[in-house]
Amino acid sequence: WQRIRAEKIRERGVEHDIETRMIRKNGKTIDVGVSINVLKDAEGKIIGSIGIVRDISEEKRLKSQLTAIMEYSDESIYLVDRDTRYIIVNNALLNRLKLPRDEVIGKKFSEIHDEEETRVFVEKINEVFTTGKSTREEYRNSNLDRWFLRTYSPVKEGLTNEIIAVAVISNDITDLKNAELQLRESEEKYRTIFENSPVAIMLTDAEERLVSWNTHTEKLLGMSSEELNLRPISSLYPSEEWERIRSERIREKGVRYNFETKMIHKNGRYIDINLSLNVLKNQKGEIKGAIGIAEDITEKKQMERDIKLKEKSLDSSVNGIIFVDSQGYISYANLSFLEMWRYSSQKEVLGKPAVELWQYKREFLDIFYTAMEKGVLVSEFNAQRKNGEIFPVKLYASVVKDDNNNFSHLMLSFVDIGEQKRGEQKRIEYELKESLQKTKAIFENMPFGVVIIGRDKIVRDANKTALDILGREREEVVTHICHQIICPNGEGRCPILDLGKNSDKSEIVIIGRDGREISLLKTVKPINVDGEEMILETLIDLTEL
Repeated sequence: WQRIRAEKIRERGVEHDIETRMIRKNGKTIDVGVSINVLKDAEGKIIGSIGIVRDISEEKRLKSQLTAIMEYSDESIYLVDRDTRYIIVNNALLNRLKLPRDEVIGKKFSEIHDEEETRVFVEKINEVFTTGKSTREEYRNSNLDRWFLRTYSPVKEGLTNEIIAVAVISNDITDLKNAELQLRESEEKYRTIFENSPVAIMLTDAEERLVSWNTHTEKLLGMSSEELNLRPISSLYPSEEWERIRSERIREKGVRYNFETKMIHKNGRYIDINLSLNVLKNQKGEIKGAIGIAEDITEKKQMERDIKLKEKSLDSSVNGIIFVDSQGYISYANLSFLEMWRYSSQKEVLGKPAVELWQYKREFLDIFYTAMEKGVLVSEFNAQRKNGEIFPVKLYASVVKDDNNNFSHLMLSFVDIGEQKRGEQKRIEYELKESLQKTKAIFENMPFGVVIIGRDKIVRDANKTALDILGREREEVVTHICHQIICPNGEGRCPILDLGKNSDKSEIVIIGRDGREISLLKTVKPINVDGEEMILETLIDLTEL
């Protein structure tokens, strides 16, 4: 009471928000804020006073907690006035600035920071004082080489609601920015690989129409993007080859590697390719399309093989070698050939039509006449042994001329590639499995929560960090609607799917399964996974900040 009297309110007539204490009936004291207005009559004589008393016990307790939070927070928290002078700062900011408190308090922002950072900071402070609304920005501190998310919030006077300062919280988001950068670099890397791959890569939709392809596809087929767009993939294969591909039941099996077939160039010629197919399915097992990789193997390593053939003697060659005359009959066969085709002697082979060595007789005629025309040929085909067994071989054909430079014989050299084919398939399967395991390990062990959501707002996947943040088991999250788990008040307000944004970053509060509030920094952006548009959400737990 003596302190209140010392304020000389009777002389001044009014005083607002005097912090003092009052005594309850039970004798306990409480913290209060008192505003007093002296009442006077027409002659100026004091006739009484009006006092407004606010219980500020809880307010003081909260202020005490806020002070503790500020001082022990890892994030920089500070208050500035309209002139951007520091009013209150916490230890985290002082540590970051490497300055003592007395060299910061009362200083303008511009006295400590560079011109560009000051310009942006002043704009944000003025925006808060003008609009009365919170705002935020991301910025990079060049001195620390770190990224920060700075949030600006108005601080208002209790009775008048006048903005008297701006509270600033600066969160270090360097790890998040680095993760985003790595994600973008990964996307760019795979796009670069896709476009610059030396093989044709094609993506079809559920109706088996071309929807995406790389530059090498256009080069391989001699077609423009307009000619390829939404073209039925079946039209790029000879009808008999397409039927052979369909007979493999790849849509049922899901994958097929190193399938040799033919495609049709724009000019009508056939292209021998080594084809690998992978069917794309959604979470329900429905086929959404397929990805195909086609390698042109028509003349692969032709010159290399020709040089090797010249260096080897026919009889000692590990390759099976035969000579075929102009009528297509075998006139010579080496030991490797006999062993490869399971013949016991040359007598069983000499004079035999070479076409009988092929599973598909038409292939022999194509090879025979093409080799005679071009002089050399490299191809692969399915051969037929004496006992009827079918096996894959690689063929090297070259024309042998007489002294007058006229055709004499066609030399055919064969390599059994059965083991190679099986080995390549096992290697590809192993590498794919290992790649998937590494990708899964990276996904599960990211230092922040990652949730992948379909355009139907159903959660498709979530990593362990996300499940730990949400305090839920995988089955409580995956296959559930996202706003029921992550954004309980966000139905119909998804920034990407409902509001049409390209990306979004916001702080949200959700209720965990145990009833506790969880504060999250959530980043949302659209992604494309195997041709399907999805939403990627990253979650950073701010609860302990």
